[in-house]
Amino acid sequence: IAVATAIATGTSSCSDIIDKVPILDTSESSIFSSKSQITNYLEGVYKRLGDALPGYFMTTEMRGDEFEDLVQNGNLNSYEMNVPVSGSSGEWNNLYKAIGEANDFLNNLANAKDVVGEDYERLRSEALFVRALSHYYLVVLYARTYHLNPSAKAVPIRIGTAATSGNNLAASTIEEVHQQIFEDVSDENISHLSTERNSLNGVTHATQAAAHALRQRLYLERWDWDNVIEEGKK
Repeated sequence: IAVATAIATGTSSCSDIIDKVPILDTSESSIFSSKSQITNYLEGVYKRLGDALPGYFMTTEMRGDEFEDLVQNGNLNSYEMNVPVSGSSGEWNNLYKAIGEANDFLNNLANAKDVVGEDYERLRSEALFVRALSHYYLVVLYARTYHLNPSAKAVPIRIGTAATSGNNLAASTIEEVHQQIFEDVSDENISHLSTERNSLNGVTHATQAAAHALRQRLYLERWDWDNVIEEGKK
């Protein structure tokens, strides 16, 4: 009898394990039903943006005279770049993936206000910052300089997802991209961001200081020196 009971118990236990739904079998609705999973989703949005940054800095920031090419990279020289369009396709793809995932996050977060509670505005503003910064990197990398012609065609603005707006988006002007960035990092949105510094979240997440620095960079592109100074004071 004891043996039969043990076999029956073991069979029942195995059946319970086999019948469970795998943890990896998730949906957006299940992810956004848990605050911890929502914050993990946002970490993934940041990760997608981070995937684009090494190539971006190599093809933009490091061309200035404040950097020295110690390894004599053949594609990198002060004031000039010899990289074909295909050489920066990874940045294009990853930046738009970051924007798309930020938009997905924003769409689902809007229906999860009760789940995240008082953190809703901060989480929303962080996703908007990622979207703004990604658009900024795109317009710097793929458009002409603002002051030469603000009405010149630049890159598509994506504020929806592939499901809501499709992928056949027309190129917006440089001015239109700038205005979208300003909207995403408006004073209202910035006010909900953290003021942390010298902490893990203070250096890995969007903060008020980071948002003001982004606006300062945008004003530099526009040669708006008064607002450059004002943003630097904030």
